[in-house]
Amino acid sequence: MRVNMALPLRGFYSTARAAELLGCTKDDFIHWAMTGNIRLHILIEGGYCYVKPYQAADFAYHDKLFDFVSGLQYLDESKKEVFLGFDDSLGKFNDVAERIVYIIENRLGGISAIDNLDVRDFYQSFTYKTNLCVSDDFCVLNSVLFFYNSLEWELKNLARYGVDSSTQNLKHYATVRGFWGVDVYNLFSAWKFCPLIQPNEDNRIYAPDSNFSVSLLTDKEIKFDIDDLYLSKSDFLTIKRVINNEGSDGVMPKKYSAYTMSNLHKWKSIAFSTPPETDSSLITQDNKLTQSKPKKERISASMRQVLALLIDEYLSDLKGQPTKIAAALEDIAERKGKDFTISDDTITNWLKR
Repeated sequence: MRVNMALPLRGFYSTARAAELLGCTKDDFIHWAMTGNIRLHILIEGGYCYVKPYQAADFAYHDKLFDFVSGLQYLDESKKEVFLGFDDSLGKFNDVAERIVYIIENRLGGISAIDNLDVRDFYQSFTYKTNLCVSDDFCVLNSVLFFYNSLEWELKNLARYGVDSSTQNLKHYATVRGFWGVDVYNLFSAWKFCPLIQPNEDNRIYAPDSNFSVSLLTDKEIKFDIDDLYLSKSDFLTIKRVINNEGSDGVMPKKYSAYTMSNLHKWKSIAFSTPPETDSSLITQDNKLTQSKPKKERISASMRQVLALLIDEYLSDLKGQPTKIAAALEDIAERKGKDFTISDDTITNWLKR
């Protein structure tokens, strides 16, 4: 008697094997990667990268991290407020961040048990900041300062990138190995599949199932094809569920950043749209409570710098006068045929240092 047995799942599948098992084509994977439904990975046997220095403000737009921490039952409300201020100039911030990492590791089953790209990004970024290393089942990242005995050897290899012992932020240069997701802008050009990693570019690669990214260093062009790429187990299962119509209604969720040649249409929609009116009679009591306590507007440090620069350039005569700046911006919006208001509190928050 023949018994059909399911194959144990792999951590990663080559695109050829995944297409065979799922009954789709490698061209399907290319399209789904372009639209942000899946992420394609490369296998790095050994390389170097630059890890951006950790800044809490960089996580201010991580909505899933915001929601995760807001609902974390093992963390006091006062500590949540400190963390969600995303201001690491506060002496208490790192203590709270360490507490969150502890909860993830000891109460929630570890980072591998969390299916949340933003939480993983924070966890791995903070881990690198404190330990100078990040490791997962399928990827390893070690600062060149992590193993001090090998520093001389690593510097010899980094010389080709202009890095030596006097280089600033030397601890942020790291060895990288394993499976890493390729940024869509290294895979596509004008919506055409043209996978390429080039010297002197910000070649972003991502840890598996995470938004944590580093910049891969190279001194020569690296060309590859769809057959050189891999799917993670989580993306494999996502596709499988859609194919089997398991609670998906045939729609694949958009999990990652999609490729686009221009975000102008999105910026215009966000900047000049009027929020829809809400019938208060349709709001449940729970939603009324939620509406009475809106989320604090979160502005990253880099965004504040950009906004301050633009205001200084175009509204310099109103510097330090948030009420007049708000009025001037409303006048500009009105001339453009748009109808929305900006409060002086919003301007103050934008320019807060």
